[in-house]
Amino acid sequence: MNKDFEKRLNDNYNELKDTTIIKDIEALQERYPEPASLCLEGTTVPLIKCITKVACHFIPEKGEGPPAYNVSDDFLAWVFDLGEIGIQKIRRGEYDAASYKCTPDNIKRMHAHILSHNSDIVREAAGRARNEEDRSYLFQVSYEKRCEAISIGREIDPQHTAYCMGINGNIAHAIADLEGNEEIKVKWLERAHNDYSECIQNSALFDRKHKAYVLSFRAEIARLLADYNRGQQRKAWLEDARGCYEEEVKLSGEFSERHLGHTLSHWHALDTIMVEEEEEESKKIELLRQAHQHGEEAVRMCRKYDKRHAAITAANVGRSDERLLELTGEEEYRESALRNYATFRNYFEENSELPLRGVFRAVCIRIKEIERKRDDETGYIREKREKKPKGKSRKRDYDRLDFE
Repeated sequence: MNKDFEKRLNDNYNELKDTTIIKDIEALQERYPEPASLCLEGTTVPLIKCITKVACHFIPEKGEGPPAYNVSDDFLAWVFDLGEIGIQKIRRGEYDAASYKCTPDNIKRMHAHILSHNSDIVREAAGRARNEEDRSYLFQVSYEKRCEAISIGREIDPQHTAYCMGINGNIAHAIADLEGNEEIKVKWLERAHNDYSECIQNSALFDRKHKAYVLSFRAEIARLLADYNRGQQRKAWLEDARGCYEEEVKLSGEFSERHLGHTLSHWHALDTIMVEEEEEESKKIELLRQAHQHGEEAVRMCRKYDKRHAAITAANVGRSDERLLELTGEEEYRESALRNYATFRNYFEENSELPLRGVFRAVCIRIKEIERKRDDETGYIREKREKKPKGKSRKRDYDRLDFE
């Protein structure tokens, strides 16, 4: 094997620095269509580990968009077969002790890593599958391979194991989304929750940022599980989600104000859901006051980085402010509701996003209704707005939030 190629593989192992390396791996595939023939040329297990790892850099992670290089299905199958040969070599004890410090822990580490690489490849194949049955089956194969990697690496490679647990949570969630049977769906959601919980516990020591992101995933799963439960069990799942957001907020402040703003908006939404679980009015008011604080802070932070999310959050805060007004009669929440609704209205009028048209109409109705009730209570007669030519903005009764 070309020494320069091996060096480039090692240089791109932990982080993809040169995307042209994929062409070198594809050249290997063309030269050795059957991976077994490549291994007959003296390819070692450590080299197989490097090839499969670098190839997996071209598979997009959840939510990160398209891969840097569009690899073919045949290429994925070839890399998977190569990885399986490496796994079988390890199980039979056929590895090059001289090229890899073959302590028992290093062999286990190499085994776990190749398993996780092949899990990634099967997961990508699942995403490309044309029907839900095939997709679900492949996701489950991917999940089981990563479970084996976790079992092997748990004691000797806690960092890699923690990342595997987080990815398995994503896979379990994907399987649950595809499942039509409610009982089986709930079991997969519970698996996802357990995987995320283990990931959080293990990643706390070495990657607090990763822990924060996984907390948001676990909160999402807890909220979904709450929908499949009633009474105290439903409330327990909602409390679980709330605990995730509370811890996530503490961590997010260390690395990303944008992430913190989104977390606070999710926490606001959860608080408004939890209000419906309380019977005492005082507890409802307490939760809604907390929701107001979280929502206001979320809008303030998000308007710097994500105007759309800030506007949608503002509309939701307006709804919870209306509820607070009903329960407390405090005038500040009337003004806050109008201000937040106006924030969303202004955003829509400037951007005119079709998917948000229904929300825009609802917000305009709420603004008119709040103003009408206020005017009825105060005896104030509003002057009609002077109509302006189309294309020019109208003067607003409430200040716009400055998104810049």
